Amino acid sequence: MTMNQENYRVRGIGCLVASVNDICIGPVIIIIILFASLLAGLLLLSLGLRFQRRPLRELLKIPTLIADDPTVIQPIPKSLESFGELQTVAEAIETLQRNMARELTQRERLADIGEAVAKINHDIRNVLSSATLVSDALLLSKDENVRKSAPLVLRSLEQAVDLCQSMLDYLAQTPDPIPSDFELPGLLAETQAASLLKLRYQGTKLMHADRNMMSRILLNLARNAGTAGATAMWVEVWQVGHLAIMDISDNGSGIPRSAWPNLFSPFKSKQGSGGGLGLAISRDLTLAQNGMLRLSRSGSAGSEFRIQFPLRVFPTLSTAIEIEWQDIAAPQSL
Repeated sequence: MTMNQENYRVRGIGCLVASVNDICIGPVIIIIILFASLLAGLLLLSLGLRFQRRPLRELLKIPTLIADDPTVIQPIPKSLESFGELQTVAEAIETLQRNMARELTQRERLADIGEAVAKINHDIRNVLSSATLVSDALLLSKDENVRKSAPLVLRSLEQAVDLCQSMLDYLAQTPDPIPSDFELPGLLAETQAASLLKLRYQGTKLMHADRNMMSRILLNLARNAGTAGATAMWVEVWQVGHLAIMDISDNGSGIPRSAWPNLFSPFKSKQGSGGGLGLAISRDLTLAQNGMLRLSRSGSAGSEFRIQFPLRVFPTLSTAIEIEWQDIAAPQSL
């Protein structure tokens, strides 16, 4: 091998080594650059999170402070002023606080008024009850004009007593139900005697519910029916799926459609003589027993209210249709 050949060989090997070095070093440099960029990004992210951590902590403190004392409006922290979205959230929370504080103040005032009304109402009821007892003597008066006006006086006093009692019932907290087994026809007989309506019934006899609550519900519905001119009321119990349905219908003059939206709202409904409290109380008593009361239909031929109960309220109820209606007899105690 000549000297020139040897030189060419050495140069070729040098070029090959240089090429190999370029090939190996290139990706390494790229990897190093990417790794450095990732570290820089993580560092910037960490700094950004640290910068935002304090405003977030300040924002999260507000709900805790509201829970401790809802009547105190918490101001927006100054650290949120440079964060548009966080400041928007804080302003929304502040608006919510102001609305909630106004509602709480209004509720406290209504609670105070309700307590005062309950006390006054109790005294008025006692006075009216005493007046009712004394007014019975008007029926024995020798004066014919007095005897004629006595029923009107008695009826007015009874309505006033019922109104006072309805007010007390509505203001009182709905108690927890005490369910027991009883026969529904017997309860309907008591309702018939108190309302002077003719009652008919179709369905199973056994009912598992709070008897006192059911008595108040049925009596309120019967009194509303009587006020609408009804002379009879029908109660039907049947099953659909996992629900027990109790339909209470009457032959009164019906409820105007304009009154339907506020039918269960206290002091807004015009049904009955109790200031619209009877249906509101009945709804609350039904809800307390996991039921739902609503108006299912009403027209010139009468109205129908529907109560939905869990199926366990009527343990012996089945899907078989009870064909025969039965008249409710007078209670044995009368």
